[in-house]
Amino acid sequence: MKWPIRSISEACSLIVDCPNRTAPVVDYPTPFKMIRTTNVRHGRIDLTDARCVEKATYDHWTRRGVPLQGDVVLTREAPLGEVGMIRGDEQVFLGQRTMMYRADPAIVLPEYLSYCLQSFYVQQQIQSFGKGSTVAHMRVPDAKKLMLPTPDISIQKVICRHLDGLDRAFEINIRRIALLEESARSLYRQWFIQRRFWGHERIRTVNDLPSGWSQCPAQQVIDFNPATRFSKGQIAPFIPMTSLSESSMVIDPIEVREAGGGARFRNGDTLLARITPCLENGKTGYVQFMVTADQIATGSTEFIVMRPKGDYSCWVYCLARTAEFRQHAINSMSGADGRQRVKEEALATLSITWPSTGILQQFEDAVRPMFSQIQVLTSANVRLREARNLLLPRLMDGRISV
Repeated sequence: MKWPIRSISEACSLIVDCPNRTAPVVDYPTPFKMIRTTNVRHGRIDLTDARCVEKATYDHWTRRGVPLQGDVVLTREAPLGEVGMIRGDEQVFLGQRTMMYRADPAIVLPEYLSYCLQSFYVQQQIQSFGKGSTVAHMRVPDAKKLMLPTPDISIQKVICRHLDGLDRAFEINIRRIALLEESARSLYRQWFIQRRFWGHERIRTVNDLPSGWSQCPAQQVIDFNPATRFSKGQIAPFIPMTSLSESSMVIDPIEVREAGGGARFRNGDTLLARITPCLENGKTGYVQFMVTADQIATGSTEFIVMRPKGDYSCWVYCLARTAEFRQHAINSMSGADGRQRVKEEALATLSITWPSTGILQQFEDAVRPMFSQIQVLTSANVRLREARNLLLPRLMDGRISV
């Protein structure tokens, strides 16, 4: 290592652990948002689906230190070692299994601290501290022992400038993805919930439904966990539960494993988490990352695969994202506390409103380009992340001159 090495305790003016319990959340928006481990990914803190609390709870949970812009958050478990920096002025606080570091500006820049914690040099330390037979976790005392390469502030500025361009492009793509998905889901709500589709004024109503529409069980138009032939032992894409988002169709990261049991799916399928708390949290994904139409991927045993029986896969995904569909699934859960699941039969027999063929096709024609563009942007972000991961260690250890 070319640069001087210091302990993270020396490089930070404040290190704060989260309270060892979950804050009581409310089911309505407030300015006070909890940073959970699921909100911290790839150097970012995404508060899109953050849980909210009352002011009194926020004050109690921040008594050890109020998170500020520039503070860096590290996850100690589930998953271990994700990093994100607070970039806005939101009133946030630490959820369980997180640590917060405040850089001493005389030693490290906040941006540099964030990049440093993501570097291979520090991630190796984090993973070596990971303990636990089922889930790797790092103890709080160990989180204060991490050692950091600390070049001069002038060099840190140059390193951050190199990496910041990639991160800004990544962030722009994330915002574009969110806008595209919201446009598609907004159109679904307008057409199929409010029933204000193109030409609705000219369509007469029959039994409270537009002419040509009907009620039917979901299994009439959707296959739930369809049989998909696949030979065990093949090397194939694998999707763990952690790769499903609570607020987006994007599935990331995609692993590669030797295929065994679990869910099997292909492009155009929707993946729905069936176990608590993943279902309640909204984990749902749309599969469109495979290169060929006949390619098969595998995933968690806790997925329910929803496959359209026709050419309306975008409609199926938007249906799975509706509050009504999810609430029905939640109400149908059974099993021991903490391990409750919804059975596919409960979803298959759900009565849904089935639109006319013409309206359904118009919807697919309108939103499919949005879905495709989301995949283009997602692929671009994968490449940006790979580029940064190649550049980061070379900048950190001085192999690339700054």
